[in-house]
Amino acid sequence: MKHWQKICRGAVLLRGKKIVLVVSADGNVAHCVRMVPDRLPRHRADVILRAVGSLKNTVARCNALACEKYGHLQSLRELPAGAVYAEHDMQRIDAALRKEHASRAVEELPPGVMETTWRGPKWGDCGRKVGGAPSD
Repeated sequence: MKHWQKICRGAVLLRGKKIVLVVSADGNVAHCVRMVPDRLPRHRADVILRAVGSLKNTVARCNALACEKYGHLQSLRELPAGAVYAEHDMQRIDAALRKEHASRAVEELPPGVMETTWRGPKWGDCGRKVGGAPSD
């Protein structure tokens, strides 16, 4: 029996000149996230990854998921054949994608829908009482 899928989950490939990580592959399309060098500032959905081959100190930027056809993706020549990230790394990336999607859904809500935890100062409040018996 032959295996027809060319690209698997966790593979590191080139999309143009950018390095991408395949999150899922189905049919003729691969869903990818960008990989960037580990520098500050970081995005809230960044996942720090361990080194694979010549890729050291990389971060998977999980703020956007790109859909690419297999023809637009190329393999990296400096990586050994079959160099893919482990399943626990991919689960961390999936969790970051879910968290980013939930955060964006909350940000798109109109003002006043979500209850805030921040409480401003009360009128006439002069601050914390110092010394003496506590009062209400």
